[in-house]
Amino acid sequence: MPQPQCTTTATTIPASIFPPPPPPPRTTSTTSATATAAAAVHVLLLLLPLATITSASSAPLPLLALLSLRSSLGDPAGALRAWTYAAAASAGATRSLAPPWCAWPGVACDGATGEVVGVDLSRRNLSGTVSPTAARLLSPTLTSLNLSGNAFAGELPPAVLLLRRLVALDVSHNFFNSTFPDGIAKLGSLAFLDAFSNCFVGELPRGIGELRRLEHLNLGGSFFNGSIPGEVGQLRRLRFLHLAGNALSGRLPRELGELTSVEHLEIGYNAYDGGIPPEFGKMAQLRYLDIAAANVSGPLPPELGELPRLESLFLFKNRIAGAIPPRWSRLRALQVLDVSDNLLAGAIPAGLGERTNLTTLNLMSNSPSGTIPAASGALPSLEVLQLWNNSLAGRLPESLGASRRLVRLDVSTNSLSGPIPPGVCAGNRLARLILFDNRFDSAIPASLADCSSLWRVRLEANRLSGEIPAGFGAIRNLTYMDLSSNSLTGGGIPADLVASPSLEYFNVSGNLVGGALPDMAWRGPKLQVFAASRCGLVGELPAFGATGCANLYRLELAGNALGGGIPGDIGSCKRLVSLRLQHNELTGEIPAAIAALPSITEVDLSWNALTGTVPPGFTNCTTLETFDVSCNHLAPAEPSSDAGERGSPARHTAAMWVPAVAVAFAGMVVLAGTARWLQWRGGDDTAAADALGPGGARHPALVVGP
Repeated sequence: MPQPQCTTTATTIPASIFPPPPPPPRTTSTTSATATAAAAVHVLLLLLPLATITSASSAPLPLLALLSLRSSLGDPAGALRAWTYAAAASAGATRSLAPPWCAWPGVACDGATGEVVGVDLSRRNLSGTVSPTAARLLSPTLTSLNLSGNAFAGELPPAVLLLRRLVALDVSHNFFNSTFPDGIAKLGSLAFLDAFSNCFVGELPRGIGELRRLEHLNLGGSFFNGSIPGEVGQLRRLRFLHLAGNALSGRLPRELGELTSVEHLEIGYNAYDGGIPPEFGKMAQLRYLDIAAANVSGPLPPELGELPRLESLFLFKNRIAGAIPPRWSRLRALQVLDVSDNLLAGAIPAGLGERTNLTTLNLMSNSPSGTIPAASGALPSLEVLQLWNNSLAGRLPESLGASRRLVRLDVSTNSLSGPIPPGVCAGNRLARLILFDNRFDSAIPASLADCSSLWRVRLEANRLSGEIPAGFGAIRNLTYMDLSSNSLTGGGIPADLVASPSLEYFNVSGNLVGGALPDMAWRGPKLQVFAASRCGLVGELPAFGATGCANLYRLELAGNALGGGIPGDIGSCKRLVSLRLQHNELTGEIPAAIAALPSITEVDLSWNALTGTVPPGFTNCTTLETFDVSCNHLAPAEPSSDAGERGSPARHTAAMWVPAVAVAFAGMVVLAGTARWLQWRGGDDTAAADALGPGGARHPALVVGP
């Protein structure tokens, strides 16, 4: 088919396209003449394109429309530099078969007529407005307008609502910050409306229920308030509805249940009143339902279990109470279920463990009781199981991990017992294994040391026994391992583990693993926290090395039987913040290098056999907050040569000592020392996970002095 050519006959612009000039004010003749001249200039500017096109033709309406649109836009990046009179004249002179404006960026034309049917100006950093002139000229033909991803602000241009033939309108990701203009109901052909991520205020657009052809409606991510109007339920063709992330309130309208064609319903992150209407169970085509963080209360509607196509259900962070309805076991298409952080109680329905499409089950931070359904362990698609902070008991399903797809398992803070399933990492995809604060009482499965995908392991506060399996050091992505507060014994600390290339956090405190510290104990290139208090360790502290401990900021070895001196090269640990070596058998002098560490905040060397004097550098250590060297064999510092000029040796010695050391030789040594002992025995590392957690926010309460 030959391409259409630009018309060569003169085009008569209907007078109705342009607004008539305002009537001259009834003032002086000078004012009237000025107004008449201004109107004339306005007309001349509109006709200026006629003078720039070849004399054989006049300016077509699409060209005038696009030039008018460009003139109303701010274009700092020059994205529309090709939209010019000269470009159109040049293309016209070459007698191109297609209208020249059809080749302009962002312009789509009808292949048969050359009329402009689409304008896509997305992601061009544009601002300004849409002129009424451009809207009137484009109104007969334009069906798609995309202004998304720009810098438009203020009011949504009312001229947009003059585009009566629009089928698709996208103004998302801008900065419109007024109420939505009235008149949206005039766009009767609209099937796609996206205004996501703006700053609209006021109520949702009035008349939205009149858009009976609408299939996609996204008004999320603004500041719309008020309630969802029931008329939205009249949009029977709607397949996508997104109102999340606003300030909507009131009750969820039951009329939404009439949206029998809707597939995606996202209305969370608002502040509704009341519960979820049972009528939502009538949306037979629904695949995705999100009402998270929306202040929803009441029970879970059993009717939702009748949604045959539902794949994703997000109801987390609400005030929903009661039990999970057994009828939800009928959700055969369900892939993701997240009802975490609510007030749910009762048992987990056994039927949920039979949903073979389920990939993610998040029930954490509720109060369900009973056991984990045994069948859930064999779910063939399960990737994420998060049940932490509940009241569950019993055992983990023995078959958990058999699907070889498990990536994240977190059942911490329950009352679970029994063994850790040996096949939990059968597929070598498990990255997070979080089981702390339970009653697991088996050995650590040796198979875990072969789990090359592990990244984070938290098994603290259980009753695990046996030795730490060898091989963890070969897991290249392992960054965090906490085995503290268990009953592990023998075998010592594996040398390959603490030298792991990615390990940042290691805590084995409260386990009698015994043995000596590995020579490479703190040589891991990324090691930040090393904690092995009350582990029955013997031998001496390994040297830190000139390049070792580069990232170490917390070292805890309290309550062992470590002897020998504190290595003098501890000064290479430039990031060290906390040093806790109390209750050991350390000898020798306190290295002066500790006082020179630039970030040192707490030092506890109490209850050892240290000798010598406290290095005077501690007096000038501005970062130090707590310092305890009580119950050692320290001597007073020697007076300087000018002691006679400054006073008695006793006064001079007191001035040189750290105040804590002066108190150490006061008469309360027995009483305060006993208190310190009781503190260490009762709580000094019992909450290792809190004290040494990733935030590292809490400092232990240390006694300064005896």
